[in-house]
Amino acid sequence: MKQNVGVIDLAIRSVLGIAILAYLAKDGVFHPGSLPGIVIAVVLIATAILRYCPLYQLLGFSTSSRLDRSV
Repeated sequence: MKQNVGVIDLAIRSVLGIAILAYLAKDGVFHPGSLPGIVIAVVLIATAILRYCPLYQLLGFSTSSRLDRSV
């Protein structure tokens, strides 16, 4: 897998994923209707950790600079 998620994109995905999970668990428990939100949050966090987004791959898009890829 070639990295295609840049540093800024990584930060946005991480913060957004954690914020969604925090909002959905604000009562201390996840409700059955919050499953789509949980899936979205987990996908955002997973793509941030892996620094790879399959949708970017399909579109031929990358937010990663050449310097980011060498890390």
